[in-house]
Amino acid sequence: MKVPQRDIGNWARELIDECEASRKQRISQYQSWRQYYFTGADDDQPSPYNKIKGHVDRLASYLYSPVDVRFAIDYDKTHSDDAKRMGEAAASVLSKDFHRRGADLAFGQAVKWGLIDGCRIVKQLWGRNGVDTFTIPAAGFAVYREDLPSLDHQEAFVHTTFLTPTAVDRLLVGNPRREEILREIHGQEKQGDETSEKDDYFKQLVIGGTNPVSLQATNNPAGGIVRWMEGPAPQLSAQVMAGLLRFDELWVIDDDRQDYTTIQLIGTTPVLGDMQHVNLCNIKEHHPFVKVCPNETEGYFWGRSEIADIFMLQDQIKKRCYGIERMMRLQENPPTMFSGTSGINDEVWAAQNIPGGFIAEENPNAKAQPIAPPMPDNIWVDLHELGNQFDDVTGTPPIMQGQGEPGVRAGVHADTLLRTGSPRIRDRALIVERQLEDCGDLFLRLMQAQDATAYRYKTKSSGLMSRLMGKDGEFLLSQLPDDFHVEVDSHSASPAFSEDERRLAFALAANHAISPIDLLRLTHPQHEDNLVAAAEQRQEAQEALIRQHPELLTKQGSHRR
Repeated sequence: MKVPQRDIGNWARELIDECEASRKQRISQYQSWRQYYFTGADDDQPSPYNKIKGHVDRLASYLYSPVDVRFAIDYDKTHSDDAKRMGEAAASVLSKDFHRRGADLAFGQAVKWGLIDGCRIVKQLWGRNGVDTFTIPAAGFAVYREDLPSLDHQEAFVHTTFLTPTAVDRLLVGNPRREEILREIHGQEKQGDETSEKDDYFKQLVIGGTNPVSLQATNNPAGGIVRWMEGPAPQLSAQVMAGLLRFDELWVIDDDRQDYTTIQLIGTTPVLGDMQHVNLCNIKEHHPFVKVCPNETEGYFWGRSEIADIFMLQDQIKKRCYGIERMMRLQENPPTMFSGTSGINDEVWAAQNIPGGFIAEENPNAKAQPIAPPMPDNIWVDLHELGNQFDDVTGTPPIMQGQGEPGVRAGVHADTLLRTGSPRIRDRALIVERQLEDCGDLFLRLMQAQDATAYRYKTKSSGLMSRLMGKDGEFLLSQLPDDFHVEVDSHSASPAFSEDERRLAFALAANHAISPIDLLRLTHPQHEDNLVAAAEQRQEAQEALIRQHPELLTKQGSHRR
């Protein structure tokens, strides 16, 4: 796009309006999916048996687990030994910092809410002490063309949030136009415009997490008083909510610079991007966003919610549960038919419904007869069948839920069933793994641009004495060859693969196809670095002993024969 040099505020506002054409509709749908996740229903009557939340949580854990995520660095063309050792050291630094900075947990939240909403955005920027990772709701993000699934193919996209006046003051520290910008912002607040109503609606949804309806409680037959939305939501005072200012961060591909240009707006007032065009990410041709979408949909950027395929079954389960409850209540306290009596009133009805209560009636033919309907024979069978249909649609048979299968008595048989029943989950886990690699790649590139720490790596000539004397090679992350790419090491991000990978590693070690050091690096036990260092020292001591006494190698060979 051609980014103008003047009047950039109005131009950027028009572009933002074009990006958020579907935002209001999407937000309404996200609210429905969120309510199904927390309550199992889309109204103010929660389901007593909510299978959706359990399924989403279990599937998210299958697709990604932050317990032991490790990265590896490989090269497309570079093959030198020093580059490989630098890559190993850089991968170790990346894996540790990814955990220490909480990026692994943030990505896990993005996967779970990506299943609920269909899409989630991860944002990574350099903070005070390292890379900070944030998750952005799909409601707070908008793209120029929703028919392009990849974020890298978008000409423009915008991240919208809200700031307090004090946060705006901090944002403008050092800006030469600070006073002018503050006057324009305050002038917009007093004047108001036609977008204020839309912004208030959007503010309540993004900040409060609830639909902007009356928060009056409603009677709920499932138990007590609840709000329209059962999910937890932040509560802000009216003064704080009223003072929040909409803050739009627009990212545009600048044709003149062949790079992204960041434009920050409050209303139509540009905070960044009016005086000079810069990429706030500080990495050429890169932006700080990664799209997390477990259910990719062809020709649609926002993907598909996991709940879209199962909410109708959940509605049936909810109706069946309330139907069973009604039948059980009728059996517990059945209606009564009185005949031959002089009449019945509330006092008489209450007297015969308490322990020891009685009714006096002069007519000898008077009688009271309970008329509760009989319990259907298949009432529980239908509920279990709905549960089976739910598991079939979601692709999670009982064995995928840790439950036994009839006729399975051997571990080998169970492993075979588990392997043949998990291809759907494995395919989606690979999609999430690629998105995690994008996060790891961006994380490392941010460290390359900002981290000036000199890290050590073992050179080819490094021996035990040279390492003890501190003569290992040193390098900066920025010195890595340009053709590197980040991978998830050994599929360590998904439990759907991790156990198979561990078995393969031990099988290779048992057949002497890999060394004990390689086994440690493939299985990632606790204190891995210390164990690897100790194994390397043992290996070097053994090699030194063999060099001094080569006859030991001959003896070992004769013993093996």
